This record gives sequence, C-alpha cells and structure tokens, in this order.
Amino acid sequence: ITVIYKYDEKFAESIETIKKEFSSIDFKPQSVFKTDVTNALSSNFNRFCTFLVDDIVFKEPLSFANICYLLNSNSSVLTFSMRMGTHLNFCYPTNSPQPIPDGMIQSGMFIWQWKNSQGDWGYPLSLDGHVFRKNDVTRWISRIDFSNPNQFEDRLQLAKTENLESHCVCTTTSCIVNL
Repeated sequence: ITVIYKYDEKFAESIETIKKEFSSIDFKPQSVFKTDVTNALSSNFNRFCTFLVDDIVFKEPLSFANICYLLNSNSSVLTFSMRMGTHLNFCYPTNSPQPIPDGMIQSGMFIWQWKNSQGDWGYPLSLDGHVFRKNDVTRWISRIDFSNPNQFEDRLQLAKTENLESHCVCTTTSCIVNL
C-alpha cells in the first residue's frame, strides 16, 4: 500500500501519528502528482491497483485475493468496483435516478456491461475504489497529463475511447462509501 499525501501544516503531528501507527504502509509526500502516481505503480509487484481518497469508508468486508482472482480469471472484466452495488439507483453527481443495468448475479457478485449503462453504472474509470489491472492504468496514464486527483480521474476518461473490456463486477452491496 502506498499513500500519497498532502496536508496543511497544522496537521503535521496527525500525519506523523498515522505513519507510526501504520508503519507497514509506504507513505510518500505529494510532490509532482503524476510522477508520484507513476512511481507508486512501478514500485510494487502487484498486478492490480486501486485508488482511494481520504473520505472513503469501508463498510463491508471484502477479499482482495478474491478480487485479484476474479480479474485474473476473466479477461472480459475491466474493473471490480468496491463502490457499486445493486442498491444504487441514484446518481449523486448528476442528481438524477440511474437505472440498475441489465446484468447477472452470481455468487454474490453483479456483472454488467458498462457501455450500455447510465450514471455511475456507465463510469468504469472511477478512482473511488475500482480495482484495475496495473498494466492498463500504466498505459492510460502514459498518454495523459494531470497534476491532482480530480484531473487524473477526469483525463482518465479519455481511455474510454480505447477498445476497453465491456464488463464490470461488484458485490451486490457496495463495500465502500465516499463521504
């Protein structure tokens, strides 16, 4: 786990407390954000990656080993979403209803095609808890410029013009919520 962080100086003591409590995590102060992200992706041996922000709350247990197995075993799956679930029928960013797409539930997992979906269901390149193949993310970011997390997610949407895998998977109940 790599945490790229930036903070107001008044929170310096809090950051140091967190770093001590979670000493197995690699904390990196933000410098040049794109370079920081690129370095974080290249510094470990995992084949998968996910991005989270500081106001994400894990509300359901999940197994990253199972998520990695699912992505390894299913080349037609673009991403596993920790934030989506079949109870999410309203899109808060657009303040509008979003129909649950046609899909299939299997072993507590919901599988859908994002290209034919509306709202959050048609937004597979979210940086809020979507698990991706690291090679895909590395390829996408090599083609875009960004200097902060919001720009990163915005510019990442350009990858949707590529021939991306058409399926996404989530559990039937979302595992995280962004406050």
